[in-house]
Amino acid sequence: MPTVWLVFAYYFCLWFAVKTRTASWWKPWLGLGLFCGFVAMLVATILFAVPLLIVAVFRSVARDQPWPARGPKIAAAIATLVAGLYVGASPAWIHNYFIAHEPVMLSAHSGINFWIGNNPTATGYPKMPPGIRATQEGLLKDSITLAEAAAGRKLTRAEVSKFWSSQANAYISTHFSAWMRLMGVKFGNFWNAYQYDDLSIIKLLRDDGVLPPGLKFGLIAALGLAGLLPTLWRFPKSAWVVAAVFLHMCALLPVFVTERYRLAAVPGLMILGTAGLWIFWQNLAAAQWGARRALCRPLRRRRVVRLHPAQRHRPLVPRPLQGGSSARPPPASSSWNARTLPPPPVPSTAPSSISKPPTATFPTTPTSISPSATSGSTAPTNLPSTRPPRPPVSAWLGNTTGSP
Repeated sequence: MPTVWLVFAYYFCLWFAVKTRTASWWKPWLGLGLFCGFVAMLVATILFAVPLLIVAVFRSVARDQPWPARGPKIAAAIATLVAGLYVGASPAWIHNYFIAHEPVMLSAHSGINFWIGNNPTATGYPKMPPGIRATQEGLLKDSITLAEAAAGRKLTRAEVSKFWSSQANAYISTHFSAWMRLMGVKFGNFWNAYQYDDLSIIKLLRDDGVLPPGLKFGLIAALGLAGLLPTLWRFPKSAWVVAAVFLHMCALLPVFVTERYRLAAVPGLMILGTAGLWIFWQNLAAAQWGARRALCRPLRRRRVVRLHPAQRHRPLVPRPLQGGSSARPPPASSSWNARTLPPPPVPSTAPSSISKPPTATFPTTPTSISPSATSGSTAPTNLPSTRPPRPPVSAWLGNTTGSP
């Protein structure tokens, strides 16, 4: 099955689990069970989306009723979901039970895959154990041959799978500390930037120019993990996305990690990374505004006033205090003398030199100005009652458009 369809199916189940608020004991669980069972015949990791659907059952079935009344309906919904899984995967297990006579539900390869991921030479990637060839055909034949040689008889496919599962379980029980270290290696393989291309698909697509340059899993995983906690704090419903990512990781840790297997975690990591970047930008903008307020605090303490352009040339007239005087009294303490600035001057009763100049007026009747009023200077005794007439517009036009 193409990986893109697995990714779509996995996050379709996640979307349905998140959006379902109220549901009955059978709807939509029967349809979701059929869907997951059918996809499981192609890719079994879709079964790790079932826990999300079970949580959705608990939060949506008969949610307006008390728990004693909800219990039977929740149990019926879970049973309907599981029945849908078996019905959806029925083509596989019906063939295995009634035609091949093998008690296997989906595939008999689970045992050898479990041994490849949990053996003394395992590296967390699909490295073949000693004695097993790396090709698909060689892997199938060698796994059967070695199991029959160890058992001393011919084995069925189910018995071969059980043999390799018992080998892996024996290694885990006898080398538990080494197995725990191996699980740590697998955890690191899942999150690191190394791309293990087991089928050489990425190399072929890159050589043919199909894959454009862009983001890789390492950068997406780094952004997603960095934005995980802030996104959970800001958006609590993002816990569904976090659960989907880690459930898919849990589906791979028992076996091994490859690039195409961990691809289903990319959409969830991109959601977390995008939300984390958005939260980071919001916090960065808030920090910038906070720094601007901190810088403006000293300016407010110094009482710096920015005047309107129309008020910049007006005179500064001191406001009168409550006592009637327009002068600001000096402080009572002697700290004023220690300052570098001198005390403000006390304004006199004489008119200020920067006061607004008087507006010229033209009296309607001739007046005479006495010499004493002009401090000994002489002035004309007659002033015109009106302004001289303004020349007409035609005079200006005649000067500009007349003939030479």
